Amino acid sequence: MKLIVKVENQSFEVEVGDIHARPIIATIAGEAFEVWPEDVQLVRSTVQVGQVASLPTVAASVPRPATAHSAPKSSTPTASTVGAKSVLAPLPGVIVAVNAKPGDAVESGQELCIIEAMKMKNVIRANRSGTIEAVHITVNQHVKHHDVLLEFTD
Repeated sequence: MKLIVKVENQSFEVEVGDIHARPIIATIAGEAFEVWPEDVQLVRSTVQVGQVASLPTVAASVPRPATAHSAPKSSTPTASTVGAKSVLAPLPGVIVAVNAKPGDAVESGQELCIIEAMKMKNVIRANRSGTIEAVHITVNQHVKHHDVLLEFTD
């Protein structure tokens, strides 16, 4: 379903996949993101097709893997240098909390870290269950879009 979402007087066209799936896939300006709504009932009651609406706060997770030609160049591992076992930054920002460490067993949807971007805090959740192998971030670190934040063992 396609929606027009208004955020602080700026409108965005958002294509939303199956709202019953977890995560929900939302496409904004050709970029696909996994979204974990904190209150599914509020999303259903707030948004109607074609309606301009403000969505409840959602937590962004990992976008679909980037193609090799769009991966940023940095000293931090990126999507092109590691496989699907990685959790990527869905947007550029500053790490304000890291809630996982190597060896931690995590469940799909569990909060791993928080990125602040444009004065908004974005919870980054595990895109699958597993064990954390490496954490490539620290609090107050600036990250770029698609930088690898954490890696799973397998």
